[in-house]
Amino acid sequence: MKRRTWNLLSKHGQALVSISRRPDIRLVDLAEELGMTERSIRLVLAALKTSQALRVKRRGRNNRYEVDLDYALTHPLEDGISLRKFLALYGMIEAAEERGESGTAELADSLEKGAGLAPDGTEEGSGEAAPAVR
Repeated sequence: MKRRTWNLLSKHGQALVSISRRPDIRLVDLAEELGMTERSIRLVLAALKTSQALRVKRRGRNNRYEVDLDYALTHPLEDGISLRKFLALYGMIEAAEERGESGTAELADSLEKGAGLAPDGTEEGSGEAAPAVR
């Protein structure tokens, strides 16, 4: 018997993480990666676009997706959390740097400052490692 599992992120969150890793991902590949139908992923992308969390730019026959890093999450429990902070949790900063995208070093620096971390990952001024969960 197959065990039921649950996911921490909704399909919308999963799509944002995947798109942040590969902004040129084809819709069919995104659907396959997330275990969704193409129709379902189209609905997810439409909702993200309507909310202005995602922009779609046409490149010839393909799309390039851009996540609005300054988009503020909307649930009351997520007050003050932007997509920039959310995606930083998933290592998207490093993934963007590996792709050679500019501005990611500044983004990483601003995230560390915003989180009260020194560049080496310790809490500023303490010399002690930051807690794993904040």
